[in-house]
Amino acid sequence: MLFPLISCLLLFGTVSNENLEKKRAILEVSFPNEMKVPLQELKWVQADRSGLVQRADWNASTPVRNGQTLKWKVNTSAPILFQTLFFDKTIVGSLIEPGDSIRITMEGDNISYSGVGSEKIIIYQEVFGDWAKLQKPANTSPFSTNSLDDYLEWDRYLETKRTITNDILKKYESKLSLYSTRYMKSFFYSIMEKDRLVKFMALWYKRKALNINAQKFNEIYDSTIRRPEALWLGSETAIASSAHPLYLFAEAEIVRDHNFEFSPGGSDRDAKFEFWKMKYNKMKELYTGERLDAALRYLFTSVGIRRLAMYPPFEKAVNEYYQSSAKSMFKEEVKKYQDRELGLLKGTENAIPLLSLLRNNNGSFWVNPTKNRSIVLYFNQQNCRDCPGVTSMIENILGKFKYDTSLLVLDIARVKDEQEWAKALKEGRKSVKGAEQLFVLEEDLKTGADESYGLSDSYSLIVVDQRGRIVRLTAADPLDDGEGSLTDFIDHQLALTKDGPYVLHKGDSLISYSLNKSAKQELSWGKNTHEQALLSGTDKFLENFDIKLKRELKVEPSIFSRPNKLMVLSDIEGNFNALRKLLEAGKIIDKQFNWIFGDGHLVFCGDMFDRGSQVTECLWLLYILEEKAKSQGGYVHFVLGNHEILNLSGDLRYLVPKYLENAELMGVPYSVLYNEQSELGRWIRTKNVIEKIGDLLFVHGGISSEVVDLNLPVTEINDISRKFYSRQYEAMRDSGKVQSILFNGTYSPFWFRGYYQKDQKQDLEPLVDKALGKFDVSHIITGHTIVADTISTLFNGKVINTDTKHSRGNSEMLYIVDQDFYRINSKGERHLLFTNRKE
Repeated sequence: MLFPLISCLLLFGTVSNENLEKKRAILEVSFPNEMKVPLQELKWVQADRSGLVQRADWNASTPVRNGQTLKWKVNTSAPILFQTLFFDKTIVGSLIEPGDSIRITMEGDNISYSGVGSEKIIIYQEVFGDWAKLQKPANTSPFSTNSLDDYLEWDRYLETKRTITNDILKKYESKLSLYSTRYMKSFFYSIMEKDRLVKFMALWYKRKALNINAQKFNEIYDSTIRRPEALWLGSETAIASSAHPLYLFAEAEIVRDHNFEFSPGGSDRDAKFEFWKMKYNKMKELYTGERLDAALRYLFTSVGIRRLAMYPPFEKAVNEYYQSSAKSMFKEEVKKYQDRELGLLKGTENAIPLLSLLRNNNGSFWVNPTKNRSIVLYFNQQNCRDCPGVTSMIENILGKFKYDTSLLVLDIARVKDEQEWAKALKEGRKSVKGAEQLFVLEEDLKTGADESYGLSDSYSLIVVDQRGRIVRLTAADPLDDGEGSLTDFIDHQLALTKDGPYVLHKGDSLISYSLNKSAKQELSWGKNTHEQALLSGTDKFLENFDIKLKRELKVEPSIFSRPNKLMVLSDIEGNFNALRKLLEAGKIIDKQFNWIFGDGHLVFCGDMFDRGSQVTECLWLLYILEEKAKSQGGYVHFVLGNHEILNLSGDLRYLVPKYLENAELMGVPYSVLYNEQSELGRWIRTKNVIEKIGDLLFVHGGISSEVVDLNLPVTEINDISRKFYSRQYEAMRDSGKVQSILFNGTYSPFWFRGYYQKDQKQDLEPLVDKALGKFDVSHIITGHTIVADTISTLFNGKVINTDTKHSRGNSEMLYIVDQDFYRINSKGERHLLFTNRKE
């Protein structure tokens, strides 16, 4: 393939004294006359903040166009990182320092770098390029370890990477500043040590099954994890480009301190906090300076606030951290994370405010959310006219769940003082039988808790989920609604306490793990003995559906003939209730989860994972519907989205804490639940990232110009992508290769959002037409980006977006029958979008 000549001039402070004094960064890209100039923002961040700022929040510099030249200007007095650039060749994102003047030239199949500072980009290209050439271990996943030999093979593989890295850094050492040398060494070492630590902890999880004693573990640990080169990452000369390996090393050191017989303890918050505190103390022992700041920032956010929010001892620790000598930029990020996680910013959920409730004996009672328990708070005033009716209603609801310990009801009287409470008890206050009897002083409510809870003058009913979030504030008079809706809501909350099954293949056997209110249920059976009865939960606590495992799993075709009727939806994100309602409303399933759509096709256009709390149940429902549909001539398609790829690759940023906690309870790393040895993991890996059904193209994000220019057929896009489902970041770093485009965070078929840039619709229609022509289709159907509350059409119906706000009750599907395109909501109401019928 011939690449057009492209010259890039990157001027940081430039060679001129004027720009050097201004510490100005300029990037110039010149394109040949026959080539359309591709507008592209330069995304960058100050290097010392790269570990704090999400990529979506990086700075963006817009280019100024002058003929065939684009120019970006960045004013910076500190080293920065810029994100990977994609033209006809990939320019890997790199560290740039003020004063650098870098020229990048592409001609034919060659790419060359010159100018002051160009060595830094060359180093990134060479290191990642040489890493990609290495023979990978037999088990390509760092998240699972099958044997001691598996771990040691990975250790040798990572040491080869280290040798390559050191040799390349040494080659350019004389041309690098001390800062850039330390930064790049830290960057590459962080990648290697994270993989090594994850691999080691996966080995430790299997220590009993592999029969490795403590002495052997100590030998392995000291010779691999604690080798001097690995320990350098925590030293004062390293730069904390990533805090994750620092966290993992502290955790591993705790395990080593206990001679590898350590158990993190129970799943309750007391045990979790004790383990968190051990990590906190270990980090203060191991690290100093910015290494400590970065490690603690990670510990407080991704581990602490995410799992221990609103737990008083942890809240005290957070407040002490804010008063500590840690750098302000780290503390600011912790505070932002805390505000977002606790729902103090605008959102649909609010964190439960801390409030001291009192018992009869004057003892305090804290509303302490615990996993697998829902809480109903019933605030009531003395002499409340409607309270007797509400009390009876709550007692009826409690009666329906009387054998279930997952529900806690607090009957809270609002009183002026303790004497009023004592008088009420003496006079025979009517209370909710089976509820915890408490009272709260009106004075304590005036601190703002009454407003935060949304309390009315008479009574208020509030439901709190397992994470301590207010998930239901009832209407002013719930008696008008009866007890039905509140019962259903509590029933759904209790359903969230279940999880599984997770079926793992182990030789000739199968093992299934399920959880019911944190009680682990484990089954094992031989593959050739009998079919084990498996059940999946639903959005109702006592309801299940049967799972029949498939005898074999085959990679899905990429191209299908168009059926007479199709139903399309996307972005359910673990919301089983929304999925069920839509499928029932569209007459795809009945209330017993039977397929009633005949020979129609159902297309799920990506993102079943993350954000929601019933991902497992949603996946199993699609799994069983596949065979039910085929038996009637129908078909179920599952086109993967970015969140499927994130989970398969071990990126759990958007995962709700429930799943990490459940993995701990089951005694396996979360990654194992969806790896190549799990039934759901194997099944998901048979799916595609793009499918063509007749003249319709289905893809989660969209088709960018960069993907069109790859000139690949649908089948080849899927074949290449499938190889990297578990290794997306490796694919991203394979500079100049097809997979770096297919997995790029901007241009990938499952990441692209370009169709929905409001200010560029006119400019984008030629891109849409180009994609339609390339794949010989009439319509591109996507999810991924919410455009409106309903199914949306763009570019005269050429693009149809199916992502709607399911979490807010605005669920819709696309229904295509013959040449008519409809949207259907969860009530079954149908609205015509457009028709392709010829008059």
